Amino acid sequence: MKQEQPEQADLNELVLIGIIIKPHGIRGEVKVKPLTDFPSRFQELKRIFLLTKDSKSFPLTVIKANVLHDLVIVGFAEIDSITAAKKLVGDEIAIPRCECVRLPSDSYYVFDLIGMRVVLSQGKWLGTVVDVQSNSAQDLLVVDTQEHRQVLVPFVNNIVTTVSLPEKQITVVDLPGLFSE
Repeated sequence: MKQEQPEQADLNELVLIGIIIKPHGIRGEVKVKPLTDFPSRFQELKRIFLLTKDSKSFPLTVIKANVLHDLVIVGFAEIDSITAAKKLVGDEIAIPRCECVRLPSDSYYVFDLIGMRVVLSQGKWLGTVVDVQSNSAQDLLVVDTQEHRQVLVPFVNNIVTTVSLPEKQITVVDLPGLFSE
């Protein structure tokens, strides 16, 4: 692996888009499991940040990326052998948050929703989003309540009335029986 002074990245500003699962071929290419809804975006990338198992980060130059079924084959300028590629297995691939694909209005990244406050339309605090679960009907916000229990909030327009990313707050309608035991 050819590398000079690595550029460190602000880990709070990086978004995971893949994990390296194994080498591909003998020239240093790797197979990546995409952690994004947009795996074809790998083909547009010029640079990524590698997040290593020992909590370091450094940039790599993408020279090749091909989507193959549910994986992406990626080649980096700095990785030129199977030996170097093997060392990357388990490392994560991230990009700066500002390089994320722009979503349509009323669509949100899960990483933006996690940590947001959830309040009822009357202003009462319900809890904090800790996860988002997807199912065939709709997404569900997993909210830790002030009573230290988890409730599932259907992420649909008639329940979630507003999502304010700048205020990090989600307002929901308090439907009878939805949040009370």
